Amino acid sequence: MKIRILIALFLVIFSGVKAQEIKVFWTNDSIQIGEQTNLVMLLKSVPSNFKFDPTSGEISCGIKHKGEQLWKNEGVLEILSFKDTTYVLKGQTIWKGTYTLTAWDSASYQFPMIHFSSTDSSLQKQAAPLFVGFIKRKFDDSIDEVKVVAVDDSTWFNSVWWFIIPLLVVIVGLYFWNKQKRLQAKPKLSLKMRTNQAIAALKAKGYWKQDKTAKHYIEFSTILRRFLSERYGLYLMERTTYETVLLLKTQNIEPEIISVIQDLLNESDLIKFGKMNADEFTIISSMNRLEEVVIALSPLEVIE
Repeated sequence: MKIRILIALFLVIFSGVKAQEIKVFWTNDSIQIGEQTNLVMLLKSVPSNFKFDPTSGEISCGIKHKGEQLWKNEGVLEILSFKDTTYVLKGQTIWKGTYTLTAWDSASYQFPMIHFSSTDSSLQKQAAPLFVGFIKRKFDDSIDEVKVVAVDDSTWFNSVWWFIIPLLVVIVGLYFWNKQKRLQAKPKLSLKMRTNQAIAALKAKGYWKQDKTAKHYIEFSTILRRFLSERYGLYLMERTTYETVLLLKTQNIEPEIISVIQDLLNESDLIKFGKMNADEFTIISSMNRLEEVVIALSPLEVIE
């Protein structure tokens, strides 16, 4: 008799679990850095004692970066909000939960396993990977086109070549003499001095006083990336913050300084993409930290 009761109880529980169908999907599983997407969770035949604890803030998840074969637990997705609702469709109770989130580094993200629980059952579901990329932009210098008019009659040149060639020699000689004189009069500035001049010029513009904070941080990020690129022979102008930090870790740089650089680049990204506002104190503090990074990473200069 007891065996029959246990079998009947098992069948009731098992049938209740099977009736609960879970769907987890992205509204857009491929986004650009800073864009938002939604992770939607649907649970059919919701039990009365159903419970789901959402996560807020930043969530650590698996990540694959540019062809890596294995997932690594070093990615971060920023959860912007979570909303849920319960409704009845065709006599069936359905629970819907929606995460709105974004990411600030390019990679394939694996959202952690999602767990659903009630007093009599526990279910879990894995979301498909989320791909986050970025658009590379090239900024080329503009070149004015000059029309060249061909001269078919070579008689004119043959008659005056004896005058033109000596004149060209004199002009070329004067050009190089003048260039050498300018170089001697104005020695080439070091990378440290050129970077400090760029920082001083950015301070003088005072973009934040004109309600142009995003423009300030675009130039701020450019100064930092140009300094690091020239200092270590790396091309960092079109790299994401994640890629930049990985490349800097291959150099002989103290971890504390890399951490400051990462903070400055993350701060720039958040403000450029409208995720954060910065007051004058924050901006001046960032400029001071940038100057400290330049001093710490610049080679010693010998004053003659």
